[in-house]
Amino acid sequence: AASHLIPLLNDDDQWVRKSAAKALGLLRAEAAVTALQGALDDPSELVQKNARRSLDQIREQGS
Repeated sequence: AASHLIPLLNDDDQWVRKSAAKALGLLRAEAAVTALQGALDDPSELVQKNARRSLDQIREQGS
C-alpha cells in the first residue's frame, strides 16, 4: 500500500499530499521515511504537520 501512497506526496493538490502523509503514518510505513522527510519542506503547513506526525508514528513503532 505504501508504494502507491508515496508518489501522492508529490501531487499538485495539497489535500492529496496531506492525506497521503497521514495514511503513511497510520500504516507505520518505514519505506516512506525518506519521502515523508522530504514532505517536511512542503509549501503547505498542513502537509508538513501531517508528515511530522507520521514520522513520529513510524519512529514510535521502532522503539
